[in-house]
Amino acid sequence: MKLIVLILCLLGIPTSLVWGESLSSHPSDQRLSEMQKQQLAKELTHEALAAYKAHHFQAAIDLAERMRDLNIKADKAYLENARKIILASSKHQKEGFEPSLIKAMQLYTKGDYRGSAALCQNLLKQDPSYDEAKRCVEKAQKKLSP
Repeated sequence: MKLIVLILCLLGIPTSLVWGESLSSHPSDQRLSEMQKQQLAKELTHEALAAYKAHHFQAAIDLAERMRDLNIKADKAYLENARKIILASSKHQKEGFEPSLIKAMQLYTKGDYRGSAALCQNLLKQDPSYDEAKRCVEKAQKKLSP
């Protein structure tokens, strides 16, 4: 199992995306011991950085938010790591994707649902976990389906 995780991380693929785990906060995280939370924080940091390097900014944000919610009493450095990952990922996401998302919204309001969906699908090719692009595609496809 550790070998699989290592290979996925080396390839820059967040393991949570591969196994379909929810990236948001897990209620079970709060039942972990402090030591287990610290280990989980390290793993989430590693996965978030791998997602960031792979330009999967939304996944990096989601992982860092989960890390932020761990509430480790003995160690607060993980909070700073989470904050930095969220800020950097949000900045890159906004700079790289916002112009295309705005264009897609403009096409949608003009009734060009195919063009809007295509632009958002291109965004999803760059970052498969980008929620705004997913919603854009779904919205456009609803208009296209009879």
